[in-house]
Amino acid sequence: MSGTILSGDFTVYHKAENRQMRLQWSGGTTEADTRTVKELYLALQDYFDEPARMVEGEPMSAQTPTDYTVGLIDNYETDPWFIDQTSVEHLETGAITTRLWKRTEGSNTGIIRVPCNNTNIVAGDIGQDITGDADSDSGTLLDVRGTGAGSELWIRPDDDTSANSFDNASQGLTCNTHTATQSGAPETGESLWAGVFTQGNLEPLTHIYVYQDGARLTEYKDASPVEDWWEDGHIDKLYLVQVVDGLIDEGYVTVLARQFTTSYAYWIVDLSAGGRNAVPVTTGPDINNTAGYRIITTGAWAVSTYQVGEEIVGTTSLARGVVTAAVLDTSITYYLIGESITVDFQSGEVITGQASGTTSTSSGAPADTGVALLSGLSITHAADNTFDIDENGTNEYFSIVIDCSDEGVADAYRWTQYILRRGQTGTTNTDGVPAEAYLGTDYLVTYTTITGGISEGQVVTQVTSGATATVVAHHTTPKILVLRNSRGTFNDVNNIEYDGSNYVTGPTCTIVTPIAAAPFGTFAGGSWYCAPGVVLDNVPTADTNKWSTYDDEQNPIARPQKVSITITNTRVGDWLALWRLATAGGDIETDEYTVDSGQGAAPTGTLKVDPAITSDTPTTGRVVVRDVSTGLEYVHRYTSWATDEFTLFGAASTTMEAGSDEDTIVDTGAFASAEVGDIVHNTSRGNAVAYITEVVSANEVSIAPAITNQTNGDSYVLGYTVTGITLTTSDNVYVPFLLVYEDTGTDASPGSEDTEITYSAPIPVLLRARNAVTGGSYKIKPFATELSIGAAGLTQAVIRNPETIS
Repeated sequence: MSGTILSGDFTVYHKAENRQMRLQWSGGTTEADTRTVKELYLALQDYFDEPARMVEGEPMSAQTPTDYTVGLIDNYETDPWFIDQTSVEHLETGAITTRLWKRTEGSNTGIIRVPCNNTNIVAGDIGQDITGDADSDSGTLLDVRGTGAGSELWIRPDDDTSANSFDNASQGLTCNTHTATQSGAPETGESLWAGVFTQGNLEPLTHIYVYQDGARLTEYKDASPVEDWWEDGHIDKLYLVQVVDGLIDEGYVTVLARQFTTSYAYWIVDLSAGGRNAVPVTTGPDINNTAGYRIITTGAWAVSTYQVGEEIVGTTSLARGVVTAAVLDTSITYYLIGESITVDFQSGEVITGQASGTTSTSSGAPADTGVALLSGLSITHAADNTFDIDENGTNEYFSIVIDCSDEGVADAYRWTQYILRRGQTGTTNTDGVPAEAYLGTDYLVTYTTITGGISEGQVVTQVTSGATATVVAHHTTPKILVLRNSRGTFNDVNNIEYDGSNYVTGPTCTIVTPIAAAPFGTFAGGSWYCAPGVVLDNVPTADTNKWSTYDDEQNPIARPQKVSITITNTRVGDWLALWRLATAGGDIETDEYTVDSGQGAAPTGTLKVDPAITSDTPTTGRVVVRDVSTGLEYVHRYTSWATDEFTLFGAASTTMEAGSDEDTIVDTGAFASAEVGDIVHNTSRGNAVAYITEVVSANEVSIAPAITNQTNGDSYVLGYTVTGITLTTSDNVYVPFLLVYEDTGTDASPGSEDTEITYSAPIPVLLRARNAVTGGSYKIKPFATELSIGAAGLTQAVIRNPETIS
C-alpha cells in the first residue's frame, strides 16, 4: 500500500496500487510548505531500501546534488515513475528530468497526455482505471488538469500495444463513473523541470514573478485567487520548460521584479539545458518615484503612528501595502504589495502597521491618488517620422511615442512606471504585451531589399538561425525593422521573413538591451533619458529641455536648449513688445532679414526671407515687413516657420457682409481664429491697410484706422501680405520675441504673456509696455527697459506708473 515520507509531505503510490507508481505532494498547501529535491531523493532512497520494497525499481536517480531524474530508472522495470506538476511546485533547489515517459508502441508503455473537454473527472479519481468508450483503450489515471475545454488527463496505458494508445481523438472517456470527451490525439514525451535561483540586492517585500510564453506562471490548482508558488523575496524554484518532448517558449523564462517605488529588474534565462540556473535580480529605491497611488481614510490611530516605508495589513481583506505618507488619525497613502496585487483594503477593517504596531479602522473605501489620477497619457508603438526633435530641419525616425498630455516629464515618467508595475496585465500601452512583462525593443535590423511586405505586429523568423521576434515598427524609407521579444540570435547573413513570400535580405542586426530599471527610460537629475526609439509628445514648455533619446537610426537626439520668456504684471489693454537689439545698448535690429528673391506676389500666406531664419525665433508670433521704398511697416502674425519661410495666419480673399462700415467688418465665421493686431487690407479701396482692434465675435471685428467708404460687398484680405506692395530684396524683415495685445489681467489678478525660444547665447532685448486706452482702468505711462535673455530665460514684470494726464 501507499506510504509517506518526509513527515507526510510526500506520498508514494506503488505498482501494486493499480500500477500508479507516482509521487505526490501531501503536505501543507502554502508557499512556505516546501522540500528540496535532494531531500525527496534521499527520503526515497531510505524508503525503498526496506526488504518489502526491494521488489520495485527506484523512482529517482541523482546525477549531481541538484540534478535528478524521475521515471524508469531501473532498466529491469517496464513502467516509469510519475510526478505531477503540483507536487514539483513544492520542491526547490534542484532540477528534474524524466526518463522513458515517452511511449513507443511495441516497446515502451510510457505515459501519455490526453487533451479533453473534462466534464467531471476529478483528483479523487486518480489511481482508478480510465477507459476509452469507442476503442476500449484502458489505463491508469495519473493526473487531472482542469475542467471543461482545454483540460488534460495524464494516463499510464495498460501496455505498449496499439489497443491501449488512446488514439481515437474524439471518444468519450470514463473513470470511476466520471466522464470527459477526448479532444485531440494523445501526446507523449519527456518532461523537464529546470531550477532557477535568484541572487542580488533586492528591496524588502519585493515579490518576484516569472513569465513564460507570454503568460505569467501561476500554481496549478483549480481555485482562486490565481497565485504563483513562492513567497516574497528571492526564489529557488523549479519550472516546467519541456513537456511531451516540446520546449515551452523555446526553453526561455523571464524573471521579473517590479515593486512600485523601486527600480525594476528582469532577466531572460534559457532553461532548455535543464539544471539549476543562477539569475541576477537587483533592485533599489527609485528616488524619482516615491509616492503611493492609493489612499484610504481612517479613524483614530492606536498604539503609535504609521511609519513611511512600513508594511500595513488589513485584518479582513488581508491586503498588504507599503506606507508612503500618512496624516495622523486621518488617512494612509500607500502602494500595494503581496502575492496577489489586486487585493486591496476595504472599508471598516482594522489596518495594522507591521513595524510600528499602529492600528486604525478604515472609514471608507480606498481611492486613487497621485500618479493613478493622471489621465490622457498614452503610448503608441509604430513607425513614426513626424518629429524633428533637434530642429535641424530633418525629421527623425521613432518607434514609440509617449503622449505626455501636457504633464511634466517627471510625472509622465512616474506614470510609465505605474502602468508597468507588477499586477498590470493591460496591453493598450505596451504593444499587445501584458504591461507587467513589457521589456522594450531588443533588436534593430537595417536591410538592403524587401520582397513582399512585413507589417508591425507580425512575428518574423530568420532563415537558418531560427531566431524569432515581433515587429514593433517598420520604417520602409530608411529600411529598418524594430523588434522586441526576440528568441535566439539574429545574424547579418540570413534573410528575415514573415513567410516565404515576405522577407528582407541583407540584414545588419544590432542588439538593443532593454532598460531593466525603467523600460521607457530612466529619470535622473530632473531629466528623462528615454529608451532608444522613444519620443515624447505634448511635453509642457517648461520641460522642453528635460528629456533626450536615441532615434531608430541610433543617433542621439536632444532638444535644443529652450528658455522661457515671461512678461508679468500685465492688464487688459496692454500692448507688449520685446525687441531684439543689434548690440547691448544699441538700436532695435530692424534689418535682421531681407525679403527673399523667391517671395511670391501679394497677397500670399507665406513670407520668404534671407538668410535662413535663426533658431532662436519663437515658434509662433509676429513678423514685421519694412517697405524701404515708402518707409512703411506691416505687421503679420505667423503660425509656424521652417528654414527661410514664415507661414502666415489669414485668408487670401473674402467679402464683407451687411453691417460692415469704415471701422467694422462683418463676415460670417471669418474671425474665429483672429486676434487683436491682425492685419487686414481692403482690395476694393486701394489696398487700404488697417489692424483689428477688437474681435467682437467670430463674425465681426473692429479695425483702425478707419477705411474711407468701406462697406459691405468690399473684398479684403486677412493676415496675408498686402496687395499693391511690391516686396523686393531691398525690403527688411525683423521678428520681435513678443508683440502681443493682452486680453486678460486685473489689479486683483494680474496677467502675463510668455513665449519660448531656442537658446545659444545671451541676447540683448528691449521691452516696451504701453496702455493708452482712453478712459481705461489700466492706462499707464509708457514703460521701457533694456534686458538680456540668458541661459535661464527671462522674466520681467511691467512697472505700472498710472498716466494721470487725461
